[in-house]
Amino acid sequence: MNNNNFSLMRYLRDLGVDAHLFPFAGEHEHFRPECDTWEIEKWQPYIHVLDFRNSQYDLVLKTGRSIRKHFAGFDSFIGSGLAPALLAKAGIQLDIFYPYSTGVEYAGGRVVTDIIKNGPLKRRLFYRYIQWSQIRALRKARFCINPIIDGYTEQVFHSLIGRSFEAINIPMVYNRENVYPENIPCGLKIIKTKLEKYDFVILSHARHWWHPSTFEQYKTDFTTLYNKHNDWLIKGFSMFVTRRSNVKPLLVLFEYGSDIEYSKHLVHELDITPHVLWLPQSLRKEIMYLLSISDIGVGEFPSRGIWGGTGWETLAAGKPLMQSVNYSIAEFRSLFGYELPPILDVKSPEDVACHLEEFINNRDHFVEMGRQSKKWFDENNGIKLAARYLELLQS
Repeated sequence: MNNNNFSLMRYLRDLGVDAHLFPFAGEHEHFRPECDTWEIEKWQPYIHVLDFRNSQYDLVLKTGRSIRKHFAGFDSFIGSGLAPALLAKAGIQLDIFYPYSTGVEYAGGRVVTDIIKNGPLKRRLFYRYIQWSQIRALRKARFCINPIIDGYTEQVFHSLIGRSFEAINIPMVYNRENVYPENIPCGLKIIKTKLEKYDFVILSHARHWWHPSTFEQYKTDFTTLYNKHNDWLIKGFSMFVTRRSNVKPLLVLFEYGSDIEYSKHLVHELDITPHVLWLPQSLRKEIMYLLSISDIGVGEFPSRGIWGGTGWETLAAGKPLMQSVNYSIAEFRSLFGYELPPILDVKSPEDVACHLEEFINNRDHFVEMGRQSKKWFDENNGIKLAARYLELLQS
């Protein structure tokens, strides 16, 4: 998921560990390791694609022997998804587990719990078995890590799974290689030329997931707490464009998410089309390159939880991050053990407009903020955080 483990593998190898990556079969195309690096040939010898999927069906269909054959000679295991239950079937204990999904995937995740509660009898029984297998394996894992401090996921760990966790983030972005390829692909050169025509560039590569109709299917307010509020960004950007007609900014958005058409309609409705560049869903290595030639990176604006991959990528790239902050300084320090990074907090479209106005008035301050963001990332995430994972493995 999001190439998290590919990043961790590279950091661990930088720390002198013989770490290898085992991607599940059938993963999303844009999460393949080659989507995350311009130097895939350097890492290819340590990548071994499995012949089974991160799937409840493969948990039932695969034998323990067919799973175990892939891991001969390895003595420590880190995983997410259904890795705990799959490895347990092969008699292998997971050393470190972290969830990539709110509520812990296949345990307290809403898809599984909704089916168990409301699905047809056969599906309820099937998913109860999957949930039971995952929970049993998680109880035996040496360490559980929880980067999703949102209330619900903590409750699942404590009440449903019945175990403690370490509140540690995931070193999901590897920033120790050059983001500039020797031969920049033609498509990126064309985009770079377009960006250079504007006074400054705001890049938002978050999934579009914000329209009220998207959440009508849910019977609870739970999911709406994670509304990414892409509309706030578009509306706030429009306010700024209207107020500062003498400035020529560009907002870069990506065709990613269920609400793309709603976002495009809003851009048209606000009459800011000349100031918005839509790009297709892109690879992380391309996004990191585009961040390097942008001025501000945008994460997400939910009302619950910490930032996700878009935020980590912006911080790792050394750019000012526009993101909703859902913790006080003291709460964040208490939960994660270090200070909040420098973030442009957003709770409304007006906040977006104000931050952009501040950028125009004091560009040097934002450049320094980007430097401090990169410094913060290197000190609290990245290879320093990977070293904490290594300490857990060695303990």
